[in-house]
Amino acid sequence: MGNVVLRLAATLALGAYAGVALFSGLDRLAGDVPSVPAPQNWPYARNATYNAAQQAADRRQWGTAESLMARTLLTDPVNERVIGGLGRIRLSAGDPAGAEAAFKVSAQRGWRDPATHVYWMAKSIELGDLGAAAIQADALLRGPVENSGRDRIIDPLLEYDEGRDALAERLRQSPPWADVFAYGLDRESIDELAARADVIGRAGRGIWSCLGTSGLIDRLLGGGQVDAAQRVHDASCSQSHGPESLVNDGHFIRYIADGKASALDWVAPESGDVAINPDKDQAGHPFLRLRVTMPATTLVLAQRVITKPGTYRVSWRMPDTDPHDAHALSVTLDCDADLAKSVTGAPLSGRIATYAADIRFAGDCPTAVVGFWAAPSTNVTIADVALLRLKE
Repeated sequence: MGNVVLRLAATLALGAYAGVALFSGLDRLAGDVPSVPAPQNWPYARNATYNAAQQAADRRQWGTAESLMARTLLTDPVNERVIGGLGRIRLSAGDPAGAEAAFKVSAQRGWRDPATHVYWMAKSIELGDLGAAAIQADALLRGPVENSGRDRIIDPLLEYDEGRDALAERLRQSPPWADVFAYGLDRESIDELAARADVIGRAGRGIWSCLGTSGLIDRLLGGGQVDAAQRVHDASCSQSHGPESLVNDGHFIRYIADGKASALDWVAPESGDVAINPDKDQAGHPFLRLRVTMPATTLVLAQRVITKPGTYRVSWRMPDTDPHDAHALSVTLDCDADLAKSVTGAPLSGRIATYAADIRFAGDCPTAVVGFWAAPSTNVTIADVALLRLKE
């Protein structure tokens, strides 16, 4: 008889354990799949009760939602998701004091709860503390955020000058979201893109690559935000011939490495009759070899530049080119690279194998095109291009 009782007790214990294990397993699964029908009315139904609270909140049943979330909190009192959810429900229910009490607990524990970060970011903006708001935005952006959510985090800070400074300060630390700050911006208006360009300019160089900002630069130019496009280009791409030169990548370093990156970089024609090959002189300075086999003068290199009306000097070096062949290369500075306006360069005094042409730009367009043209059957070189505005 005693053995039977013991066996029965063991069976009941195993059954109870199996039931607990089943309930617990269903509850854990509910944490990943909210639609799983896990039981709620047992002491450790954390995920099932949490999901029920969320569903009640979706139905705007705030009292039920808060009651269920409070019950979840009893089973898991140090879960940032639960406390953040309680704060979010209270805020939606019109209980700002109760919401702040919940979010204070979450913030004090340093949890990375999205609802908590959103609350304190909004609160910081309301209080005028844009630096603190940017810290909360940084924490949010370091998590998994879709493009639309990312923009909703960033855009409120862009509305304030102090907010832009605060964002620039965070970006100078090269956070993992720095790259996406500059691309995937199809939903943003031109004014919003210009605001991002302002932040990029404030943040400075060394954060973005030229390829990473190419789409932003092109959209800014297409929307008439010429100065903003130049600001982004200067921060991410600029390698000019000198501090006063208006041409970008005058030594062709980036062109050789990456090819065309944005609308403000060198463009070469896609033609089997034009061959452009990189080389270096004896001192190790890069240059391009240009070979044209077509029977007509053709545009071999072009770059859009931001200019104002005035007279400009375009200069370039032609290493390893016979001086008698230098006239085979001519240059234009106009709105649309018109061969009829091309001029050949004259030797520049005091500079070896360097040529220059002075050209008047009328300013009929916000951006001009520097274009180099090669005569038929040309085999010449080009290096160290510069564009300087002459004093008048």
